[in-house]
Amino acid sequence: MSEQRDRLTRGPSLAVVSFVGLTSLMAFAGPPAQATSASAVSAARFSILAGRCAPAVPEWVLGAVARTESNFHPWRLHDNTARVSSDPPSLEAAETEAAAWMAAGHSVDLGLMQINSGNLPALGMNVNEALDPCASLAAGAAVLRAAYGGGPVKAGQQAALLMALSVYNTGSPLKGIMNGYARTVMRNASAVPLSAPLPQAQPDATPDMPPAWNVSATGNYTQVHGAPWLVPLGLDMAGNNTAAAAESGSPHQTMRSP
Repeated sequence: MSEQRDRLTRGPSLAVVSFVGLTSLMAFAGPPAQATSASAVSAARFSILAGRCAPAVPEWVLGAVARTESNFHPWRLHDNTARVSSDPPSLEAAETEAAAWMAAGHSVDLGLMQINSGNLPALGMNVNEALDPCASLAAGAAVLRAAYGGGPVKAGQQAALLMALSVYNTGSPLKGIMNGYARTVMRNASAVPLSAPLPQAQPDATPDMPPAWNVSATGNYTQVHGAPWLVPLGLDMAGNNTAAAAESGSPHQTMRSP
């Protein structure tokens, strides 16, 4: 999990992204395939899950976010209210601990992609699903797709990815860059073992979500948790700039909570 906890106060309401789309992704992936031990998700299993549960977002992006958020621990919990983290030894223990924290009125980040408890109703998820790696990846991918604006050239795509990561962390296209979160994710991208080479940038890629998210493939861009959804899917850079300029005057909603 990211150590940066500089987040806005957020409510549970969500907007912009179609929850039908998220539900369809989860249905396509099939029923939850629960892990049986407390060990981190292996690189091989993560690759399978990413391709099956979140095929629309590159594996290297998902892997970098998962490393930053939970270090690939499927039952990682973070109590934002008490500011403590936990790696329960079993799914049942994780559910029990999360339920106790939530019953006390605490804001809790859950699972592989650290989905915040306040967003579970709007996402149509329960605690068990949030602790399932496949469902967690599907939800995290939906957030990133919603926040990613894309662009016609490599520079625009790089900036769009940084803004998407910032939104995932803070709800703002800028605050997650300023607090170092986006930089940390990009740095972690180079540390994630993948089953295939990272995609190469193509300057002539079309805007609005290029097929391979042709952004900085090395994670060494000169820099540059979590749900929905400040920036609509397909919003171009001009729209991102508008959102950034207006951010101080409107509340944000993300999957993460302070």
